[in-house]
Amino acid sequence: MKGTSGIDIDLRRVDIDQCPIKPGSTQLNIFAGTDKCKKKTTELYFFKTIEFFWKPNETFYDPFDSRSSKAIRIKNVPLLASRTKDIKHITMSQLAEVLSAQKTLEESFIKKMNALEAQIQTAGPAKDTVAKVAEEFRAFRELVFGMLGLLRRQISECAQQIDEIETRSRRKALIVQGVAEAASEDCIKVTLDVLNSKLGLGLTASSLKVCHRLGQANTNHHRPILVKFASVEAKMKLWRAKTGLRGSKLALKEFLTKTRQSVFGKARQHFGMRSCWTLDGVIFIKAPDGSRHKVMSLDELGLLLGRYPRAQDTSTSADKRATEVLGGLKGTRKLDFK
Repeated sequence: MKGTSGIDIDLRRVDIDQCPIKPGSTQLNIFAGTDKCKKKTTELYFFKTIEFFWKPNETFYDPFDSRSSKAIRIKNVPLLASRTKDIKHITMSQLAEVLSAQKTLEESFIKKMNALEAQIQTAGPAKDTVAKVAEEFRAFRELVFGMLGLLRRQISECAQQIDEIETRSRRKALIVQGVAEAASEDCIKVTLDVLNSKLGLGLTASSLKVCHRLGQANTNHHRPILVKFASVEAKMKLWRAKTGLRGSKLALKEFLTKTRQSVFGKARQHFGMRSCWTLDGVIFIKAPDGSRHKVMSLDELGLLLGRYPRAQDTSTSADKRATEVLGGLKGTRKLDFK
């Protein structure tokens, strides 16, 4: 123990029973400073404050890098009620740290550039002076590239966490396509009538929490309907019964984020519509060799595209249908489920 503000421990592989905080406690706060991080100098960690919450009898998760050993400090803070809210709080804190670090780096770069410019202007014709300035500039350039690469990685990680949070907020939602649209319609009644008549599920208005059309009204096509269920069980009940819609004009889709919707569209165009599907926001792909893969980002999809350059020549009608399906959701506004 060092001082009264906290206890230094290593959270790579620590169980609740081994934690110096009393068992059953629901309060935890983690502080990590760069002076405590045992990493290479080219991989400085700018997130100096990270909050991490857990429930009793759960195993600790290392919020940094499982391959590195880092001492962290813990002290009591209130536990938030919602897991999603906790993660969102962490992500926004990280984004603030990234922006602050980027501003600090910009100021440092400008200051160093001005110093180098002044040194070059006052430098004499001596070769050793020019060589010294060139060496300093080379080292500074490497530092700039290293820092910019680090910032790109951190921003990418934050974007992935935001995408995961948004996906989690949509876990109870589905999109129903092909339902005829009428003026001044009762969207809930129309949706329930169509689904119950086609699938015989016996859904009621209490099963739905949100139900409305997406996008602006268009006389050329019927807008899709966004349905958010009161529970995951009600949503999965409908999702498992969607095979009963085969042969009809109706279709059920998951309410994917913009990023995952883009990944899904590119995957279907490359591997074929029948070889790609989604479940709980995760995109599954069946490769030509029969192996199955799951992806959640363009980077992960890019690795598969490299392994299978052209899986199959999808038909023009299939590509057109995939484009139409994605195009119907392109103009929809971003929703935040509470």
